Amino acid sequence: PGRPGHKQAVEGRVDFGDWDVPKSFTRSKTHLDKDGRLDHAKLQHVLGVLAYGADQVFIADTYNHKLKSIDLKKRHVSTILGDGKPGRESSDSSMFKLNEPGGLARLGGNLLIADTNNHRIITFDIDSGQASEWKLTLNAPSEE
Repeated sequence: PGRPGHKQAVEGRVDFGDWDVPKSFTRSKTHLDKDGRLDHAKLQHVLGVLAYGADQVFIADTYNHKLKSIDLKKRHVSTILGDGKPGRESSDSSMFKLNEPGGLARLGGNLLIADTNNHRIITFDIDSGQASEWKLTLNAPSEE
């Protein structure tokens, strides 16, 4: 249980202590998408959440086609990837397009994003802010 102003990540859960959970983090029939103060931020159909360190949480804001970040110290929500419209290609990785991002995972210093409707995985370098499509090359077993 959190103390006033205290937050902690325990077993994959983030305890926001006495902070009010914004109503905009719940289901709604209207389009919701707003960055800014945690208590005013709006998200729509979040499917992926990943705690990173003690003070950052990444969110797959699925129906807004965005990857967002919550800075728990500043209590602020920011868009990291996506422009709010479903898409695939973008020449600028800061505006990398997503189409209903879902699951999130961490691999070293990278965040892996399941870009669901594009049928691909995006890798996002947390330190540099660069995104790219994660491509795996599978080699057939050699015949000996």
